[in-house]
Amino acid sequence: MSFSFHHSESAASLASSAEGDGEPVTDSGIKLPPDAELFPAEVLLLRPTQMAVGMQQVHVKMAKARKKLAKGPAAFDAWLQAHPIPVVLGPAQALYLIDHHHLYECGVKTCYAGAARDLSSLSEDAFWAEMAAAGCLWPHTADGSRLEPSQMAAALPNTVAELRDDPYRSLAALVRKAGGFVKSTRPFSEFMWGNYLRDRVPLALEAPGDVVHFVGRAISHATAGAASHLPGHTPVSAATGEQLDAMADLGAAVAGGDGADSDGEKKKGKAGGKKKGAAAGDCAAGGGAAAGVAAGTAAGGQSSADGACAAEAAPAVASG
Repeated sequence: MSFSFHHSESAASLASSAEGDGEPVTDSGIKLPPDAELFPAEVLLLRPTQMAVGMQQVHVKMAKARKKLAKGPAAFDAWLQAHPIPVVLGPAQALYLIDHHHLYECGVKTCYAGAARDLSSLSEDAFWAEMAAAGCLWPHTADGSRLEPSQMAAALPNTVAELRDDPYRSLAALVRKAGGFVKSTRPFSEFMWGNYLRDRVPLALEAPGDVVHFVGRAISHATAGAASHLPGHTPVSAATGEQLDAMADLGAAVAGGDGADSDGEKKKGKAGGKKKGAAAGDCAAGGGAAAGVAAGTAAGGQSSADGACAAEAAPAVASG
């Protein structure tokens, strides 16, 4: 297998995330059958089914891939085989990847793929309609604009090398890691969260990794009532101890710069199982917008963001 690494990422965005990353579930609605036959495929010959990725999270995955590569080529190849790419066979025998759009940016040139479905007998129009119905498309541009499935063929990049950065996709992943919402099996759930946050959390970024500085404010919106229609929404009053611990770690990171890694994961070895009040206190000590959310709940009150966002209309969110 052939692989290399790009070197344009900022150092701050390269923190690894143990075995976790920004995509807790396969984004698409079609899964690779466990008995699927795998075959080597050139990453640049696989057609994307979304127009953007979260580059900060891609950089996290790059660091993870470097760790795997450090174990030697054989171990890296075995890792790639253990994480095959699900593809859909489309008209003219084109291969459309429905997950792992970040591979090229991670430096992987050749991967292992498996056919999740064969739709090669369909016409172009029927193919895109079926892909949309199966939840295998994210019909939004990098700035959140929605397209019809019939527009996707012309709008999608030809290769994954042309995918644009959607920082709100990264922000959503970081918010989840910081306890703002829980994992969901709904296709493209973190893209949905990104679109929700887009109109609520203005970003001023000089590098993809800068998005980590906006997580606290984003959590207050994620736990607000206006987000109740989104998959995995959890008001702080119903948050688990693990979620509150993650918010506390975020507060410590903001206050001291060392409470959490820059991908939003808790550092290993940190004591868990904090009481809600303790977590709220940690957040209040340095969590910015997240502090108000946790502290308000610990006092038995409504999330501070519920009142601030109550007048905001819930956006129309596509299911993928």
